Amino acid sequence: MDAFEAFKNQQKQSWSRFAPMEMITMFPAARLVKFAGVAAGQRVLDVGCGTGVVAVTAARLGARVSGIDLTPELIERARHNSKLAELSVDWREGDVEKMPFADGEFDAVLSQFGHMFAPQPGVAIAEMLRVLKPDGTIAFSTWPPDLFMGRMFSLTARYVPPPPPGVAPPVQWGDRAIVRERLGDAVSDIAFENGLMLSPALSPQHFRTATEQSVGPLIKLVEMLGTSDPAKLAAFRAEYDASIAEYFQDNAVQQTYLMTRAKKKIADARAKRQGSAKCMREISERLLLVVETAEPILRVVSDEESGQPVLRGGWSRKQVVGHLIDSASNNHQRFVRAMLADSLDFPEYEQAGSVRVQAFQEASWPLLVGLWAAYNHMLAHVIARIPASKLGTVCRIGSDEPVTLGFLAEDYVRHLVHHLKQIGAA
Repeated sequence: MDAFEAFKNQQKQSWSRFAPMEMITMFPAARLVKFAGVAAGQRVLDVGCGTGVVAVTAARLGARVSGIDLTPELIERARHNSKLAELSVDWREGDVEKMPFADGEFDAVLSQFGHMFAPQPGVAIAEMLRVLKPDGTIAFSTWPPDLFMGRMFSLTARYVPPPPPGVAPPVQWGDRAIVRERLGDAVSDIAFENGLMLSPALSPQHFRTATEQSVGPLIKLVEMLGTSDPAKLAAFRAEYDASIAEYFQDNAVQQTYLMTRAKKKIADARAKRQGSAKCMREISERLLLVVETAEPILRVVSDEESGQPVLRGGWSRKQVVGHLIDSASNNHQRFVRAMLADSLDFPEYEQAGSVRVQAFQEASWPLLVGLWAAYNHMLAHVIARIPASKLGTVCRIGSDEPVTLGFLAEDYVRHLVHHLKQIGAA
């Protein structure tokens, strides 16, 4: 599991207790749905749907709604909420950075304080725009960095270990300039509007206690400092209480948020296909560059040195490169089969067993390096020729969440670079 996946797994666990806060997010949900102009008959996606307050609100208007969230406990709560309302909603446990939906499937893509927690904002917004129809509406609510919730997240970040390199702070999504930059020229008609969420509380301490029991980053902080450093936890609580007090009035904490709305541009179909094909060619060229850079580095390693353990757990360079040969072989099959079918179901890869039974440790190092390099040259050839029309093909690998063929191609190169860095070849 790479650093981003491990980070998402922590998020999944830490947000599992958010359900009690749904009561205060219902009013902003209605406002977001209205702001987005959701109408009966539209296909609507709620990203980072949590307990489903936005999705259920849209479904009550007659929209055909899907909701996706990382955390299974929240999806279960969302399912309960839609059942109570006697509404049909397509609930999915999944990741905004690799969503199991086809290109242009939705008329509107919404997110209320959800997508902003994805560690890679560029990947998240690209996925949200991918599944949105041309001329469709993207709309989301986020927390500005200089106001209460933004300040709370920044305060929390000072008291916990930093996230993995490359993880963007969630509150950047509350900065209008950054939002414009991330949406780029893929959209038009960008509009912003502030909203106010009122959280009932009898005191700052009352509100703080409630959030410590339900808001992901705060749950993590309290659990960590409660046992390791009670004094530091007390210092955090003092700062947090003081911040809450600035926004506490008439038995409510006043939380201003930012709403963003934009239209996805209508691109010429041919230009869109050419752009997608260009993306695959760029991935192919990057793969060739990675291989051509790594191969001479690997070839100067002696056979004896290549068999020495280099990774935690005891894997040698031979075993890492053997695993990368497996990855090339598996993905070669995935790419080809996905191009020939409407969808793909492929068995799960048994990493440890596969490396063991092929006895990579006993193989010749030049043989392994040569096979790995040749196979990746062939894969680069295949990737460059994936048709734009097949990039959205849904692929299911074992028990993992479904992903698209386009995502598999990109992820293959990321995985390759990750392992090459482990053995000093990238």
